[in-house]
Amino acid sequence: MSLLGIPFDFVLFALTLLGVATLHHHALKVALGGALAITLYQLFVTGFKAGAGMGGLAAHAGHEWVTLANLLGLLLGFALLADHFEKSRLPEILPHLLPDDCVAISSTARNFKGRMGSAQAQVYLGSPYTVAASAVAGHIADPREMLG
Repeated sequence: MSLLGIPFDFVLFALTLLGVATLHHHALKVALGGALAITLYQLFVTGFKAGAGMGGLAAHAGHEWVTLANLLGLLLGFALLADHFEKSRLPEILPHLLPDDCVAISSTARNFKGRMGSAQAQVYLGSPYTVAASAVAGHIADPREMLG
């Protein structure tokens, strides 16, 4: 089964990631719900590489338990950090602390006036490599210079 040529389990995974990113207040619930939806879809529709039904699920979990445990820990950490960040009120306070002459670089997917603080600040978008290189250099930098 596919949607526009994309396997449906990939569509479910993409929707789960989108839900975690946009509903960060409920990241763990969304992630666990998505994992459950994908598991049920594979259990009752497509099967697992190790076989169909509960036997296939058990074999898959036995083979992939380390990956699954790491993903669960990552999601739990993300959910806890997102909750702590929201309760800290930093999203409300931080824009008022950034000066008008601030220059920033971000790897976010969107940019608009005032997003990173002051509406007078200069905010540039760059790749994660460029942002990391700039953080190390202390100014907007070309990552190729650091890769040698």
